[in-house]
Amino acid sequence: MGIFGENYKDIWEHFANENNYNFEKGTLFHLTEITDSKSPWKSIIAPYIVSTGKSSTYYTAVYSYFRLIRPLNFKILHGTFLSRLWEMFGTEYIKTGYEDFDNEYRVKCKNDVETVKQLLRHNEQLRSNLIIMGNCRLYFDWSHMFSHFSPENGQNCLFLYFYGLTKDFEMLKLLFQTTNIILQFLYEKGYIEKI
Repeated sequence: MGIFGENYKDIWEHFANENNYNFEKGTLFHLTEITDSKSPWKSIIAPYIVSTGKSSTYYTAVYSYFRLIRPLNFKILHGTFLSRLWEMFGTEYIKTGYEDFDNEYRVKCKNDVETVKQLLRHNEQLRSNLIIMGNCRLYFDWSHMFSHFSPENGQNCLFLYFYGLTKDFEMLKLLFQTTNIILQFLYEKGYIEKI
């Protein structure tokens, strides 16, 4: 145990063992990962690091892979001062009709607004999970990312992350649960298929 308590890697390993997930401890050239092999989707929790060259910011992220068979691209972002300002100047966001969620998050969709509205309106657990996770970002069909976890050819990715490397079991569970809710809904609607 270090000066700041247990290392996140040790906690993630304990979480993975307790829940029968696969765990790979990170090395100098490979990030620590937890893989949910029980899910119909290949989902991986791992650190997401944004570096400026002078400093780095760490996030906890989940990457879930699927094959998109109908066009759909959307993002759910925690509301910021700038997003509220853009809204005042006419930028339109999808509203769910649930005030607590609509106040907290901004939702944009490029092609099928009605499906995204249904996803958010009919899934109280999804809205609740995003509110509990707090300042998080979710990108659906993030197929052009440049990272160790970039999707292979013909695959697409749902990418969800929040600030910091969490040591909280419940937050780790919420990451897997949230992506499973979204992907199962879209699978049943005929937008995606399993890989």
